[in-house]
Amino acid sequence: MIKKWLNLAVTRFKKLKPLFVFLVVLPTTISVIYFGIIASKVYVSESTFVVRSANNQATISTMGSLLSSVGVNKSIDDAYSVQSYITSRAALHTLEGTVDVRDYYSKQGDWFSRFNTLRLNNSQEAFYQYFREKVSIRVDPVSGIATLRVKAYKPEEGQEINSRLISIAENRVNELNTRALNDAITFAKNNVERAQEYSLQTAKALMDFRIANKIFDVNAQTQALLQLIESLQADIVKNQAQISQLKASSPDSLQIKTLESRNRSLEHEIEVQMQKIVGDDSSLVGQSVVYQRLSLENSMAVEQLTSAISSLQAAQDEAMRKQLYLEVISPASNPDEAELPNRFYNILATFIIGLLLYGLTSLIIASVREHKN
Repeated sequence: MIKKWLNLAVTRFKKLKPLFVFLVVLPTTISVIYFGIIASKVYVSESTFVVRSANNQATISTMGSLLSSVGVNKSIDDAYSVQSYITSRAALHTLEGTVDVRDYYSKQGDWFSRFNTLRLNNSQEAFYQYFREKVSIRVDPVSGIATLRVKAYKPEEGQEINSRLISIAENRVNELNTRALNDAITFAKNNVERAQEYSLQTAKALMDFRIANKIFDVNAQTQALLQLIESLQADIVKNQAQISQLKASSPDSLQIKTLESRNRSLEHEIEVQMQKIVGDDSSLVGQSVVYQRLSLENSMAVEQLTSAISSLQAAQDEAMRKQLYLEVISPASNPDEAELPNRFYNILATFIIGLLLYGLTSLIIASVREHKN
C-alpha cells in the first residue's frame, strides 16, 4: 500500500512543471525542513523602564501619572537617548566586559543562526551587526516607557543579557548626571574660589593696617579722644571759675597761679589730642580715609563671597533638578516558552511567496511567448 502511494506521488511529482518545483515545491520543502526540524527555539526576555527627571514635563498616561506622583516626571527625550546608547557599540563593548556574549552566540542555536558559523568574519563590527538583530528597544511616545527585548537560545541567557544592559544603561545615566553636575557648578565654584581669595586679601590688608597704625576702630577712637578733650575743657572751665572767685576774694592768693598753670597744661593737652584727630596724615582723620577704603573693600569682598556661595548653591539645585533617573518598571523576564520562530507562519509565508513568484514568472513567460508569436 505504501509502495503504491509512493509510486503515485512520484508520478504526480514528475508531471509538475520544473518552474513550479523550483519556485514553490523546493523552497517550501526547505522551509518545512528548517523551521520544522532544524531551527532552534528562541526565547525573548523583556523588561520595561522609564527615564525621568525632576524638571522635564511631558504628556503622561496613567503609568506616567503614577510615576510623577512620587515627585519626578519622566522625560521622553532622555528615554530616546538611553535607547540609542543601549543599541550602540559602546554598550556592547561594556557588555562584553561582563558577559561573554560573543562566545554564547557563536556556540548556541542552530548552525544557520549562530554568529560567524563559517568562521569568515569575526570582527567587532560584524558581531555588532549580528547583535543588533538580537536586541531591540522601543519607546512609547505617549507614556515614555521603554521596552527592551533580548533574543537568546536559552531563557536564562536572555534574562542575564537583558539585566546587564539595563544595568549598563543605568550606569551611563549616572555618568551623565555626574558630568552635567560638574559642568554646571564648575563656573560657580571658580567664582567662589576667586571671591574667597579676594576676601582674604582685603581682610589681611585691613588687619595689617590696624596693626601698623594701632587703629582698630577709627570712629570709636575718635569719639574717645573727643570725650577726653571735652573732659579737659570742662576742667579748664571749672578752674577758670575758681580763678575768678579767688581774684575777687583773694587777689594775691598763690592758688591763682597754680590754677592758671594747670589750665595751660590742660590747653596743651587739648592741643595734643586735637593733633591726634585732625593733624597730619598720621592723625585719625588722615588715616580714616585709608581705613574706610580698606574696610569698604573688605565689606564688598564679603558680599561678593556671599553672592558667589548663593550662586553655587543655586547652580547645584538647578543641576539636581535636571538629574536623570532610570526607573525599572518590570525587570528582565525569564520566559518559559519560546516566542520564535513562528514555524507555521514561516512555512506558510514561504509557500505563498513561492506561489506569487511562480504566478508572476508564468505570466512573464507567457507574455514573452505571445509577443514572439
